[in-house]
Amino acid sequence: MKNSTSIVYGWVPLTSTDVNEDAVCVWGQEEDTYADGKVEKRDLHEVWWFNKEGKISRMRQWAAKFGE
Repeated sequence: MKNSTSIVYGWVPLTSTDVNEDAVCVWGQEEDTYADGKVEKRDLHEVWWFNKEGKISRMRQWAAKFGE
């Protein structure tokens, strides 16, 4: 991979009261340029969970390709 650029459109902090954990939802776009010059763009949605010590306990990412 030659280059990768990420743009964050928005984020929102959340608290899960049933398991006493915090989470952050992030929306953005990633653009990757490969060594052969091919460019791929994808929209992303990520959810990051944090335990009571403030460390990442898990993470999920969903990607979608929309018309350019």
